[in-house]
Parts: sequence; C-alpha cells; structure tokens
Amino acid sequence: MFTTFEKEVEQLTGRTVPMTVKEILVGRAIKQSLEDGIAIGELKALEEKKQIARNLITKGISLEVISDATGLSIEELATL
Repeated sequence: MFTTFEKEVEQLTGRTVPMTVKEILVGRAIKQSLEDGIAIGELKALEEKKQIARNLITKGISLEVISDATGLSIEELATL
C-alpha cells in the first residue's frame, strides 16, 4: 500500500524522492500563498486604475481616452 502511495505522489509531484507529509503540506501552503499574493496584487492594481480613472473623469477627460489609457471598459468607467 505504501508503494502505491509513493508512486501516486511521484506522479502528482514529479519527484522521485519520497516527500514527507510535512513537505507536501508546506509546498501546498507556499503555492496557495503565492496565488493569494498574486490575487491581492491584481485587486490593488485594479483599484489604482479605478482611482486614476476617477481623477481623470473629474478633469473632464473623455471616457474613450481614459478607457484607452487604463484598459477599463466604458461600462466600468460609467459606474465610477
């Protein structure tokens, strides 16, 4: 049964050296942390774009120009 487990771990991880449960869990936690960090960064970048767009809207810049500059759609800009 353990040999089957080792083979499955090798297929899933690509590692030929058996990993301990701790190594597997730490690897998963690191991967999740990186994914969470990327998601947080993307949300912050979107909020920064929206704030820039709000500032440009108050300056009277056209929505088309703001959309081109920020990558936000006209529909997104209309809700700001």
